[in-house]
Amino acid sequence: MNNDFHFKISTESKTYEFDLHATSTSTQSGFARYSITSKNESDIEAINKLLQHALEDNPASVEEISRRLEHLPDIKQIEMTPTSKTHALGKQVFGAEKTSKATPMSAPGDQRVEQLTAKCEEIMHRLHIPGMSISVVKNEEMVNIALGICNTETQIPVRKDTIFEACSLSKQIFTELVFSLVESKELDLDEPLHEFFSDDRISHDPRHKQLTARMVLSHQTGLPNWGADKNAKLEFLFDPGKGFGYSGEGFGYLQKVIEKKLGKPLDELAEERIFKPLGMTHSHFSWPEREEVSLPVTGHTEIGTPTPKRIPSEAHAAASFHCSVSDFSKFLKHCLARETFPETMLKKENKFVPAEIDGHEVGDGKTTWGLGWGVQSVENGVLGFQWGDNGPFKAFVVIDIETKSAVAGFFNSANGLMAAPEITCEVLGSGTDGMFDWLDYGHYSLSWQEFIAGKKCEASHDYGDAIKHFEASLKETTGKDGQTFENRVKRLERIIEVGQNPIEISADELKRFTGHYGVLSFEIERGSLTIQFPGASEKNKLIYIGERKFLIEGNMEYEIFFPEDDQTSARVYFLDGSEVKEEKHS
Repeated sequence: MNNDFHFKISTESKTYEFDLHATSTSTQSGFARYSITSKNESDIEAINKLLQHALEDNPASVEEISRRLEHLPDIKQIEMTPTSKTHALGKQVFGAEKTSKATPMSAPGDQRVEQLTAKCEEIMHRLHIPGMSISVVKNEEMVNIALGICNTETQIPVRKDTIFEACSLSKQIFTELVFSLVESKELDLDEPLHEFFSDDRISHDPRHKQLTARMVLSHQTGLPNWGADKNAKLEFLFDPGKGFGYSGEGFGYLQKVIEKKLGKPLDELAEERIFKPLGMTHSHFSWPEREEVSLPVTGHTEIGTPTPKRIPSEAHAAASFHCSVSDFSKFLKHCLARETFPETMLKKENKFVPAEIDGHEVGDGKTTWGLGWGVQSVENGVLGFQWGDNGPFKAFVVIDIETKSAVAGFFNSANGLMAAPEITCEVLGSGTDGMFDWLDYGHYSLSWQEFIAGKKCEASHDYGDAIKHFEASLKETTGKDGQTFENRVKRLERIIEVGQNPIEISADELKRFTGHYGVLSFEIERGSLTIQFPGASEKNKLIYIGERKFLIEGNMEYEIFFPEDDQTSARVYFLDGSEVKEEKHS
């Protein structure tokens, strides 16, 4: 193995040249230690920082380090030349000047599956994703890849029958159910839905009588993505059929209409029409109490902390679907084989190009919606897609009817959708990941690395180092995200300040804040006020920062405020400046 290389790295502002000597580790491949020399000694610190971000505590070969460096936003070009004649690679050029492109998998042969597996393993380590399952369907052949672990505490490995939250890929299953009903003449896409079920959450507005199944599937209802809770009244954001508005609530309403019209719950209908015919034995919309489901996977935060498993007691067409990767491959194979799929699901039903999703600005001019599927225009036609985001669980699917190909991924990490573009390009080829730029879930970068390091320090109460990492991340962050970082640093500075000079608060005053406020629960333990979030088994200590305000120890995401003039509510302030009012239960 060659250990000596000459690097030339060009950034937006400067070019670094240096020699690297790497020391082999005891792992199968990779380097854990290295030394560098440069004619410009003043560059050593900057070069070291780049390499440390590429290694990120994971041993890697020099070739892999170069691949990781390529993902950093400032890098324009990387030239790497082995200084030993015995090395077979010769000079390697990475980055913006590189001309090679990812080619689509023509068939999921053993070699390409090995390449994809290796790529996914590298992505998983780089993005701190504990476990993932990947589905690939090509020309009716199915490949399922299961990697990593279900839970960082139990270390149980992910298997091909491990059940993941499919998040909003629920909509793909529900859409297929809708079309089975359309084909059997049990449902008409354009009949008024209120004739079969009038929902109290929307019946106060006469515009609810305009809603049709076609509007629901193409996100033209005008309803919000989610209401405050499942019983809260919903307000129309625009007239039905007059715009784009991504709406899980719309799917929920159509679910109720179908259940009412056919007299069966969603679980039963899906089992009869989809799961049983396709042999999907590890799929359901709500967790079956009678059945012991194998290996329920646990979601994780950005830094790998397990989160409480949420068990869906009620089926929801937009978000509650759970499945194994092997089951979802069967579904994708079915979609690719159905001749009517392109003219139904992927026909551009919504003429409005989305401007925002759930308050987040988007838009590339090439993305809109068909029926149940997002539609992305590409050089050779269109792709169907959907993403899923249930917090610590993420998922995605992209389908190419032209090449009879599809790829889907399920992740037990809040970072999961950052992996989707690379995996999609690895399977479908370059230029097939435009929808992920549009969704803007971020990418691997120096800023993101600093953010993760800061979150880890924050969680371990090392607030001083957390500030250093967040400030480093802030240097490369602008706009709303930049303001979020600034607010986080301010909260960290405040918690350090009160740690050095605690602010006294009486036991009687603390007792006044206890109780249940909306979904939050506050109690006193060992002289401190604690908060417990819904579904969480543990309570978090609150730090008093004065003026009836509290910060959560090890978590700067929220600031809690108990108004003096309103003793029946608590306010939760988020880092982006938004707030939620939680009413105290009587």
